[in-house]
Amino acid sequence: MNKAYIADQSLADESDDMYASAIELAREKDLYPVTKYMGKKAFKMICSSSPMGSIRFQEEFVALFTVAGFRDVVIQMFKARILRLAAVIPLSKPSIYHSLPAYEVCASHLNLAGYASLFDKKSPTVEATPLDASAEMITQRYRNTFPGTLEFRLYGTEDIRGTHWKGSPNSTIYTYLDEIIRFSNLWKYYPDNTNVDWGPREYQRAILSNLRVMRSNFGLPPALPDFPTSEETFMPEQFDLLDQEASPRE
Repeated sequence: MNKAYIADQSLADESDDMYASAIELAREKDLYPVTKYMGKKAFKMICSSSPMGSIRFQEEFVALFTVAGFRDVVIQMFKARILRLAAVIPLSKPSIYHSLPAYEVCASHLNLAGYASLFDKKSPTVEATPLDASAEMITQRYRNTFPGTLEFRLYGTEDIRGTHWKGSPNSTIYTYLDEIIRFSNLWKYYPDNTNVDWGPREYQRAILSNLRVMRSNFGLPPALPDFPTSEETFMPEQFDLLDQEASPRE
């Protein structure tokens, strides 16, 4: 993030410390597809000194760690994001709330009920807004992944390994993470969209399918572990996420 957006450098530094600890903790788990995707510059991609694009990398890593079942790492990422929100100047806060739908979805899959509720309350919706054709395109790969199609052969299922997963599958992992993030945003921002024939059930089903296929190709059981429900949340002193204004159009 551009340092011009930071009002409290001490909180920004604390956020970066939290991100650094999350990355280190993820590396210690030594799951090859995860460490390979993260690469050597994972922390630099998400720290406060990075450009605004770091927000997108933060989303990708949260989704990646969720798929891997790294619940403790995801919690660290959540805490770091909340510290980041507390550190930036008020006018810039709305522009970085756009990622919260993906955070909410990841929290729900890991049974982090407290964070899921917190992020849900800050995920604004755009009521009854028609989406352009690109929204249909976002769902197209998923619609075509049935036996006999090219997409089926390339991407496979949780039981059948597609050709894209062989060798170095980072681009395929990105496709799945991108879909999880985009499906989360479409589901939460546009619940009443008028030109895509998907509703909450279809988005939920697609996100779960992506998660299961990725886990299978990571060498993990398709289903996430049955984590106990946690109501934990984290909030820096004198900062309340729910008191801040949010707008999806910023």
